[in-house]
Amino acid sequence: MVAKSQRTSWSDERLDGLNVMIRESVLDTKRDLSELRLAVDQRFREVDKRIDQVDRRIDSVQQTLILGLFAFICVLIVGLSFVSLVGR
Repeated sequence: MVAKSQRTSWSDERLDGLNVMIRESVLDTKRDLSELRLAVDQRFREVDKRIDQVDRRIDSVQQTLILGLFAFICVLIVGLSFVSLVGR
């Protein structure tokens, strides 16, 4: 296999062409990252909404449990009072 010699000097036109290619590549990358950032931000907003829904559900379940416990304690107190009155 024969190795090709690399170019040791670059003309101004080739350097300008390389500069343009690199600049366009950087701009494309920045554009892609900007689009990606917007997409990620949108997804996080959606996830935040879903988390808020879950928080509301948990709050509702907690409220129901507290009310149920309060009702149970009231029934227990009334039941014990009734038993103590009947037992006399």
